[in-house]
Amino acid sequence: MANLLPLVLTFLFISATADTLHASLRASPANMTVLPDLHPKAVTQAAGQGQGDDDLADVTTDDDSQEAAKVEPSSPLPTTFLSSKSVPAVQAGTASPPESLEMTSAAMEKAMTELMLGNNAFGATPMGGSVKKISDLIRKTMMPKVKAAHVSDQKELLRLIEEVKKCGSTKNGAMRAAVPETNKYRKESKSHKTCRSDEAVKFTTKKNCLVEQKSAFNLKKAECDKFSVLSKKLGTTKDNRAIVTKAGSETTESYIIRISATICGNHNHGKKGTKKVTGGWGGGLSGGFLDQYWRARDKCEKAEKKWKDKVKECKAKVALYNVRIAQCDQFQSLMDAASCKSAIISNDACQSYSECYQNTVKLFKNFEGVVSINELDRKAEWRGLKRIDCLIEAFADGKVTDKEVTACKKRSVDTSLMNLKFPKVPALQKCAVSQQIGRAHV
Repeated sequence: MANLLPLVLTFLFISATADTLHASLRASPANMTVLPDLHPKAVTQAAGQGQGDDDLADVTTDDDSQEAAKVEPSSPLPTTFLSSKSVPAVQAGTASPPESLEMTSAAMEKAMTELMLGNNAFGATPMGGSVKKISDLIRKTMMPKVKAAHVSDQKELLRLIEEVKKCGSTKNGAMRAAVPETNKYRKESKSHKTCRSDEAVKFTTKKNCLVEQKSAFNLKKAECDKFSVLSKKLGTTKDNRAIVTKAGSETTESYIIRISATICGNHNHGKKGTKKVTGGWGGGLSGGFLDQYWRARDKCEKAEKKWKDKVKECKAKVALYNVRIAQCDQFQSLMDAASCKSAIISNDACQSYSECYQNTVKLFKNFEGVVSINELDRKAEWRGLKRIDCLIEAFADGKVTDKEVTACKKRSVDTSLMNLKFPKVPALQKCAVSQQIGRAHV
């Protein structure tokens, strides 16, 4: 809006210059034929043309400049509208090159005040309809543009804060994509825990069975080794020959009793066989060769059968354990896959959210700093436009008093409509992958 203020001043300045030239030139009949048409309306149209609001082209043509160079104005031209750093004062007989027409509201207000109080040639020049045009320019163009710029900044602040909030919404949407995998993980985790518990029982059962199998094998080996030794001893001719060989000093009765006890067994029925006792295996006496042989063989066979039965039992238990552990491993694979997928989705969502949040907040903070300055500038512009509008309104009747100027200067301007509402930046949301996710349970 600072670019529009010089436009008003330029219009006022050129209008005053034109009317002054008209007044001085009309005083000399010799110059009546070279007087260019410098009506304020024509000047306004010329001032409004150009490349943009920032640059104002000179309103005179080359021919008009040459004609104007021959005319010496009878009174000095007003120069208070332009600051020393903008366009220099117009000198008689010289053309002013197009330069920047920047002017502060305070400088413009001062120039308007001096103009209204008649400190230059413009004070004696009636403005007529030009005053209304300037008033319309201020009220219908410049003020609405200040408001529009304010509204634009406010909308941009709200848009940027919505972009920050959108990061959180996007993150929440991405996190929801991980819910099915998280639910699958929990389902498989439950099955996995139950399976591993049963696997532990089967492992213990298998382990105990293998221990018992080993014990049965050792017992079988011991019993069968005894039977093997006994069988070899009882079936050896050399050993049996020594048994039946009669010693030289041995009586016949002693010899028969020895042989009978050794080979047949213990005579426990009495000398006359009247005692009733259990005999040995094979129908003979207890302790005889046949009794010893059959008993030893029976122990070996029973131990071997027990061992073989235990081997069969352990094989079944090992098979059940192996099947169970395979099932549990499958549950764990499904659980780990769901866990990893959920963790990846959640981690990506968190990283994307963090980057989005930092970038959008940075943009918001940077823009917040810019519009904070804009807010102060617009309030100053608004006060300046209101006071200038007050001066222009006071000048509408062609008469301006010190009282009216003082009232315009002291007028309190409400700039609250230029207050920006700075929305609060939402806090960075906590976003962390669950500790249960991505960790295998055994």
